[in-house]
Amino acid sequence: MMPPENFDDEDADGAYRSPSLSDGADFGDDIGPGRTTLLADMLDTYFIDLEAGVPPVQWPVGEGWGTLAFRPHSVMVLGGPPNVGKTPLMMNLTWQAMQITPSLRVLVANNESMVPELVEMLTAKLGGINLRDVQARDRDRCTPEKLAVARAALQSVADRIEFMEMPFSLEQVVERAEAFRADIVVIDTLQKLRLEGYDGEVGDRVGRIMPMLRDLASRGPCVVAAAQISREGVKHLQGRVGRTTYDERDTAVFLHSSEIESSCNDAFLLAYERGARVYQASDGDYQPLPMWLHHVKARNTLKTNIPLLFDGRYQKFTVRSVEKAAAKQPRKTGGESQGPISPATGVSASPRPPARPKPHTLNATRQAHGGSDADHEWVT
Repeated sequence: MMPPENFDDEDADGAYRSPSLSDGADFGDDIGPGRTTLLADMLDTYFIDLEAGVPPVQWPVGEGWGTLAFRPHSVMVLGGPPNVGKTPLMMNLTWQAMQITPSLRVLVANNESMVPELVEMLTAKLGGINLRDVQARDRDRCTPEKLAVARAALQSVADRIEFMEMPFSLEQVVERAEAFRADIVVIDTLQKLRLEGYDGEVGDRVGRIMPMLRDLASRGPCVVAAAQISREGVKHLQGRVGRTTYDERDTAVFLHSSEIESSCNDAFLLAYERGARVYQASDGDYQPLPMWLHHVKARNTLKTNIPLLFDGRYQKFTVRSVEKAAAKQPRKTGGESQGPISPATGVSASPRPPARPKPHTLNATRQAHGGSDADHEWVT
């Protein structure tokens, strides 16, 4: 990086250093001189890391989740119909990431659920207690043993996770994220996020919010936002559940603004598999709901569609296995040679070649991460 002329080294505060793979940038109100990186200045460090097997910093969420991981300086959007489970999925993923990376710090800004409701959700998952019984404070089912397990688990992260109290604005989220030095900032739901002093249309507000989220991510954290999708998007998603073919409309489903699909690094869509049933039966008859998490945009990674099971009793998501569909035999065309004809049957005596199996896109990818600590840097 070439410093500006007459630049005083003693006044350097880090905002002018050459960014590495895990560094961010400050695009706040006081944008400094333009910065560049000369390839010659980074080649040695870059190839030393490659040869040593040191990947860029990221915070994985566990086995079987493909390329899904939280990455510093990125914006991740999770879309889906109302009441599909976006909130418990984000809470599951952040919890899993906090277990793998012991220093990870998370700020949750939920404008749809009160803080006690989010803690109840985690209590059900961690203690193995039906959420219904946690909400009802059922003393027979919320046994001291289960409550002790949930309490101990929550206590292990109690000083690393913070919740915004409603109401709040995006400006307050940014301020608190910086003060808390959050590595992951969870926003739920994007379309309901407020901007201070702005009362315009929702679509225009969302268009203003996305650049601000990118600005927040550029300072260090991974920003994860739940987003509503349009009615037309719901219809489109119904026909795409479980499919792996490419469709350019997969990212054009978010409600109110195309800025969402263009500004995020990764976009996922959560949907029930056809035939999933609402929880109405007793605990003994309950079957977890089959779902799919579709990776519809991946700016710097490979897409991975992830089959899931959601157990609403415990607000818990797990990766499931999916059997491959039986391969279809290829159809013969009139111009193809079918081999000698059997006199007994009148059909080709040569067996058909086996059909090529469909690629299995399941959870085969494991993601490494850059150390056990949240070793990226906030840029302020």
